[in-house]
Amino acid sequence: MDAPVLLAPSTDTPVYGSDVTLRWKTVEGARGYRVQVAADEAFETLVVDSRLGPVTALHVRALAPGDGGRLYWRVAAKGGDYATASFPLEREAAATRAGNSKAVLLGGLVLTLVAALLAFVLTPTATETARRQAVADSLAADSSSTAAAPAASSAPAPASDSTAAAAPTDSSASDSTAL
Repeated sequence: MDAPVLLAPSTDTPVYGSDVTLRWKTVEGARGYRVQVAADEAFETLVVDSRLGPVTALHVRALAPGDGGRLYWRVAAKGGDYATASFPLEREAAATRAGNSKAVLLGGLVLTLVAALLAFVLTPTATETARRQAVADSLAADSSSTAAAPAASSAPAPASDSTAAAAPTDSSASDSTAL
């Protein structure tokens, strides 16, 4: 039986942290696979030795770097040959630095875009500011006329006097007719 084609992680592709998902292509006719992960190239120090059914991936947790910071892995179909690869396993601190620098950059960009969008949405235009001022002025005028109206209606009306009801005269007009 042929050896499976290893998909991920490929040789020299760093894995950050302590977890990795090993993936390979299906071997036609395979009823299961054996997966090994070792700290050394000779596979004398096995970290993982799993016999699996007809699956094409294995998630491995809590790995520690092997010789030179690398781990070696291989997969064989039952009764077949092994395909072998290795990958550098970066410690958590390196993963944090590498991952966080991208996350900080992306996070900063997202925050800047959100702040700009909020400023755009929440900052009124000149037209909106004028409309808001007109509404405020209208409300102020309504509230002052409403406040004055009940005071005038609560007082009793003065007695009707025909001389008091006459329209006031303009003194300058009467002076001009006298000349």
